Amino acid sequence: MKNNWITNILSCLTISIILNILIISPQITRASIFDIFKAPVEICMDIFIDYYDYSERRAVNQCKGADKNHVACMKRLIDTDMSPRRAFNKCKPN
Repeated sequence: MKNNWITNILSCLTISIILNILIISPQITRASIFDIFKAPVEICMDIFIDYYDYSERRAVNQCKGADKNHVACMKRLIDTDMSPRRAFNKCKPN
């Protein structure tokens, strides 16, 4: 009985630490594990808001028409030290 009680406490502690890491700490950078539930336009907007400090209105105008492939291409180019605006234009379908 005593061993079961300790196991329950350790399980609760482990779950709470994992939730803190996954939910609370990524809020510093606006990116999180929950990006998979966001629309591509929202992800694109977050990039422009973080990098250029755009307003949401300006960011949504910049990101109109962005799809999953466009955002994936943008992220790859940004990782190579390209600016988000230039990456957005390079990845834009013709």
